[in-house]
Amino acid sequence: MATLLQLVNDTERESGTVSSTSRLASVAGASGRQEKIVRHVIEAWRLIQNERTDWPWMRKTADVALTVGQSTYLSATFAPPITDLARFEKHGDYRKRSPVSIYDGAIGRVDENELRRCDWDEWARQFDFGQHQANRPHSYAIRPDRALCVGPKPDKAYRIRLAYWRKPQMLSADGDVPICAEEHHQIIVWRALMLLAGHDEAGFSLADAQAKYSACFRAMVNDRDDMLEP
Repeated sequence: MATLLQLVNDTERESGTVSSTSRLASVAGASGRQEKIVRHVIEAWRLIQNERTDWPWMRKTADVALTVGQSTYLSATFAPPITDLARFEKHGDYRKRSPVSIYDGAIGRVDENELRRCDWDEWARQFDFGQHQANRPHSYAIRPDRALCVGPKPDKAYRIRLAYWRKPQMLSADGDVPICAEEHHQIIVWRALMLLAGHDEAGFSLADAQAKYSACFRAMVNDRDDMLEP
């Protein structure tokens, strides 16, 4: 398991530009070239997470409560709020079942069933035009601003379970650990070295880091190939 500090130290070592006696003991207060290396490691991990839109370890689920009479929910208005939401799971991502389900919290998940996905315009015509009676929601849509809309508006504080893709994890503290599988943590070092070599205009170092990064990236994709789109 590699922490942010360990990844920075590994990048310092592999760069060949920081003496072993000068390695950082903490990322806080880093200056000069070492500050650049810290920033490159943090940015490298952000870039890796954004390389694909279907990394399995970026996918999460939430179990939240609906509010009686309220049909539209931004991530901050769920109970509890979803603080790391990037985008909701698309129905097609889920293959054979809906990524959003509903159940009566007083009954429990024995009452759970899937919500039907409809497009935004259909939802607006059916549930956001004129008036309709509150009832158990059976459909949902994603509004253009990424609000989740259910229809009809709930007559109870039902609970819904939903799948979503989280925002990139931003490393900041010494002990922060990347959320991907431990065996792939080294890829962050090679990506950070690519950034460092680009900054230094060091062609040979850039080519070497690119080759190592490409090999690690293929291994990362192949490791979870059963869960990723081609």
